[in-house]
Amino acid sequence: MREELSQKLHSLQERKRLMCSRSTKIREVELKRKIINDVLEIVPKSSAAAACLREIEFEINKQDITVRPWKKRKLMKSIDSTNKTTPLSSVVLNPSTSKDLSRIHAESLHKGTLEWRLNHAIDNGQIDLAEKISDSIGDRLFSTTSDKNIHLTLGKQDEYKEELKNRRPVWLFQAKERWEAKSNM
Repeated sequence: MREELSQKLHSLQERKRLMCSRSTKIREVELKRKIINDVLEIVPKSSAAAACLREIEFEINKQDITVRPWKKRKLMKSIDSTNKTTPLSSVVLNPSTSKDLSRIHAESLHKGTLEWRLNHAIDNGQIDLAEKISDSIGDRLFSTTSDKNIHLTLGKQDEYKEELKNRRPVWLFQAKERWEAKSNM
């Protein structure tokens, strides 16, 4: 009996792990597709970068079909339409772009101009400039967190004032009646 329960528990844990990994893969595929489509709208269609991005999109579609086989028909139609416009086999990836392009792009979406300048200064070996930029990034982060805290405390104070305005009297009608009855005795 105990072994059956442990086997069931183990099988349920394994199934949960598989489902979690599958849903994670689906989320990754959707995020990659969204990033690629956003970049393809910006990049000129005839450029080499666009061809490289279309090749990556083709690989993402293959991954999506392996994760979600029921989407095969829809994706194959979109692949056929892209094959009519430009052949994907003619695209040759640049060997210098051996890094995962989607990972690089995802990291770059979250960077502001100061972060870009910091990376550029580090790449060029300008350590003094990088330190100054790093200090300004730290100051900016500190000021935003302190502003956020100030706004939170002001919001709490406003809520408390509104609560005081909308408070009901301490005594209700019945308590007032009892008090009046006692005073009449």
